[in-house]
This record gives sequence, structure tokens and C-alpha cells, in this order.
Amino acid sequence: MRISVASAMRIGAVAVAMAVLGAGAVFLQRDATADGTCASHYPYKVIDGHGHDRDGDGVGCESNPLWPSEDDSSTSTEDSSYDRDNWDYDSSAARARLGCSTSEHVDHIVALKEAYDSGASAWTQDRKRRFANDPINQWCLEAAVNISKSDHDLAEWSGGTCEQRQFIATQTQVVKSSYSLTTDPAERAAISAALAASCSTSAGSVPTDLSTVDVRIIARLLSDGRIEFGLQRREADRWGEHLLPRPRFFPTRVRVDRWLVSGPLQIEHDEPLTVRITARRLADGRVEFALQERKGGQWSDRLLPRSRYFPTNARIDRWLRSSPLGLPSR
Repeated sequence: MRISVASAMRIGAVAVAMAVLGAGAVFLQRDATADGTCASHYPYKVIDGHGHDRDGDGVGCESNPLWPSEDDSSTSTEDSSYDRDNWDYDSSAARARLGCSTSEHVDHIVALKEAYDSGASAWTQDRKRRFANDPINQWCLEAAVNISKSDHDLAEWSGGTCEQRQFIATQTQVVKSSYSLTTDPAERAAISAALAASCSTSAGSVPTDLSTVDVRIIARLLSDGRIEFGLQRREADRWGEHLLPRPRFFPTRVRVDRWLVSGPLQIEHDEPLTVRITARRLADGRVEFALQERKGGQWSDRLLPRSRYFPTNARIDRWLRSSPLGLPSR
């Protein structure tokens, strides 16, 4: 990359490139802004000395006004000897870190119960604690969707939008691989189906609009530690080929918080658009990506996709993608 003139993505998150059945994967870490606190939520109802919430997400406050009944079994785990309290999950810290809004829950992508049934039953207490509080396995999710999902995996749950299911499918593979957890055939089939689905008209995607050019940033980790990145443009109901600028590699060593830039890319439209990808390394090791457009001889302010962070534990040679960006056409 003419990486930056001189030398040469907070997790929600994290993300890794999961290109299964030809489908890409989102940068699973998103940037969000909190607009409320737990003070605006309903507190736990205490049952037999233990705090419970209807969706079982471990959040220390509850946005759903419906209390669980005394015999509610949605968080019951006696049959499997699973004990949620044994994981030392710090929901308040997770909520503050992710910046979930008052209408959202902090959700474990791979539920603690699912992890327990997939191999975590033999873990030490320290490893359970680390898993429960790992940002790679957390995100903000609408309360109603989280209540529906509960402790289910994708094979057991048919809810959520296409984009949400792809997010869960991608990150489930990342999390289970990172922690050596098993995936049964039904879940593998559900993950493959979610990643192969076309989400061009689903909630959360950018609709095709003749007044905008829709693009997304793509990136992958190379075996030498560098990150290669490029761009894709939406073409009707699908994403087009990889557009690779020259230069386009984020180096292994670069000063924290220093923005580097790629070479320019020209996007053909009624009037051609010229853009470049810009990236910087954060203090926690992630790389943040953005886009700039050339206007009137000057580069625009950075355009920041909501999902734009490249994780520190990405798999080699697997492409990930950012959230879409709509560039105004002239």
C-alpha cells in the first residue's frame, strides 16, 4: 500500500473472515453509541436467591417489562449441570464496552449454555470466565430478537434477519474455532445456509438506489502478518468482483493511531468516482478501516462503516467485509 505517505478495525466485537460457500463475512465488531443506562431498565426479579431475566443474557438490568414466572424454565439448566453463575460474566462491563442502546441487550453470540454443551463443561473456572467476558463473543442485539434466540444455535433458531444470521454464523465459527468447541452437523448446515444466503434486501443492508453507489471494504490476513484490503461494489442484487488498489497492504509494524492510505480506485458510474481506503492500528491491536472520496481535488472526511474493525485473531487468507457504505453519485 502506498501506505500512508511515509511508510509503507471498541466489540463489539471482532471479526474474522469467513468465506463459506463463496460468501463473505462481516467485520463482526461494530461501533455503537450508548443512549441510556441500566437505570432506565427493569431490575432483575430474584428467584430462590438468584437473579433471572427472561432472555437469559446475563445483563444486570432488563429492558423487557415482562417478568419471568416462578416456574419459568427458560434459564433452567439442572438437567445438564450447567450453572450460568459459575461463569463470572460481567454484564455491566460488557454493556459499557459495546455501548448498547437502552433497546438492546448484550448478547453472547455463542451462548454460554451452547458452549457448555459443546465442550466447555470440562473447562477450568478461569477459562469459563475468559470465554464469558471475551468481546469476540459479544454484540448488541435488539431485546426481542435476543429473547427469541435465547440459548439456541442457528439450527435451533429460525429468527433474525438475513444479515443478523450471517453475523451469528460467521462469528460462531470464529468463536468455536478459537476455543476448540464442537459444531454438530445440523449447526454446520445452518451456518452454511446463512452464509450462502443473499441479504441484499434484508434489514440492515443498504438498498439499491440509483442516487448512490454502494460499496464495502474487504480485507484478509496474509501469512506474513500483513493485511491486504480492497473494495467491492454492489451490482444489482449481488456484490461485484474484488477491486484491489495499488498499493493495498497494511504493514505488520506501524505506529498506533496513524492513518495510512491505499492507492486510488476509480468506480465507474454516470460520472466516475475516485476513492481510497484508509486504515490505522488501534492500541488493542485491531485495525480500523474507513473510506475517502476525492471531491474537487480534495479528499473527503473519512467515511466510517458501522462494522469496520479487523480483529487480532483473524484466520489467514479468509476475506472479511465491512458494512456497506452509500456514496452519493453526482
